[in-house]
Amino acid sequence: MRTFGIILLLWALALTTCHLQAQWGIEVNLTPNSMGGSWTTSNNARGMVCRGDTVFLVWHDFRASPRNYGCFLYFKYFDGQSWRPDTIIGVFYTTRFHNWNACCALNDNGVLHVVWESNDINYPDKGNYDIVYRYRQNNSWSAPIKLTTHPLYSWYPALVAGPGGRLDVFWQDNRDGTFRIYARTFDGNSWQSEYCLDTMCQAAALPSAASLSGRPAVAWQDFRTGISQIFFRAMGPGGWGADSAVSHSSSGAYSPCLIADGAGDLHLVWEDWRDGNSEIYYRRYSAANQRWGQEIRITNDPSYSRYPVLVSRGDSLIDIFWSDDRDGNYEIYTIQCLQGVWGPEQRLTYQSAFSLGPSVAADYRGNLHLVWADQRGDPGFAPNIFYNKFLASPAGIEAGADRQHISEIRIFPNPTFGPVGISFYSQGLLGRKLELAIY
Repeated sequence: MRTFGIILLLWALALTTCHLQAQWGIEVNLTPNSMGGSWTTSNNARGMVCRGDTVFLVWHDFRASPRNYGCFLYFKYFDGQSWRPDTIIGVFYTTRFHNWNACCALNDNGVLHVVWESNDINYPDKGNYDIVYRYRQNNSWSAPIKLTTHPLYSWYPALVAGPGGRLDVFWQDNRDGTFRIYARTFDGNSWQSEYCLDTMCQAAALPSAASLSGRPAVAWQDFRTGISQIFFRAMGPGGWGADSAVSHSSSGAYSPCLIADGAGDLHLVWEDWRDGNSEIYYRRYSAANQRWGQEIRITNDPSYSRYPVLVSRGDSLIDIFWSDDRDGNYEIYTIQCLQGVWGPEQRLTYQSAFSLGPSVAADYRGNLHLVWADQRGDPGFAPNIFYNKFLASPAGIEAGADRQHISEIRIFPNPTFGPVGISFYSQGLLGRKLELAIY
């Protein structure tokens, strides 16, 4: 594969003739029948994954208990043509208990793995939450397995799939009198014993996991220093390396989201209060030199920027999404980084009620699939899951391209009123003449 890039300096007048409009589609309500409210996952926004043209989504839903007394875990998927009907995958005894905060991952064989927290599985002990696991293969679901058995709270699981069928699950657990990060591994054959990731953890929460050179890496928020910071730990060939703080906030850092890109580097975002209000910060980890880059402030407004998530497309394009209340209520915003250059922010939702908890996945074409909890049209606290899709290629380019050789075309930033970058990835063109025309 060879990569070709071209940077064009276009003024606003020229852009009007290039038709580089925003490529987000029409918002779709995926849960119109939920009277009690539907919520995306709230820890690391891994409630959605893609394989080929198929998009998988998991969420928790209060439709069986409209007054928010309890919720089921739901699943649905987009088959390339339409969204298929909802399926309940998490309910055990009663509608008055909870199955929520799911995280999903796909392995190399296309098997979908899901973990979530449940006190319903321990009915009638409503104060005992455990981590539950299921997988979907050949359109069928396995029986649920309870991965934890200790009393009290096992919350907010994060899941990452590795080579050879390996799975690593991380969660926050208060069996030691304070919340610490616990983990459990499936080695391709069986589930191994659970273990505490770091006994130094203090009031640790919200783990987010990614794969680094085929082995797990995890970030979480931790109060061990007296101020919440984002800590990071990665597994190497000889086992777990030392953990370290990767945020340096004077007032607290929370809610990390960690992902890997196509080159194997890691990208991390979190909420940070060092500026007097919650802003989004970012760092990049280089796998080549095993070092973190500088902390970069992404947002700069007097209101609150919350629930950041990010997704990688290839090895050079990163998209960050978050909820921001600068407009009087929480709306979804996004920003792109192409080869280290940050584009402008873009507001995606325009509602009179909140839009919270974005979850995002990228497919093999570089298209983005975004869901969030949206309260529009309901005066109560009962949002629905809304969906939107971003097409990586403008209308006309993908249809007119030689599909045998052109695999992806990207325009960045989009929309723009200044410089614009156009890059494309090609296969099978070594030694052949290649022409790119812009009309």
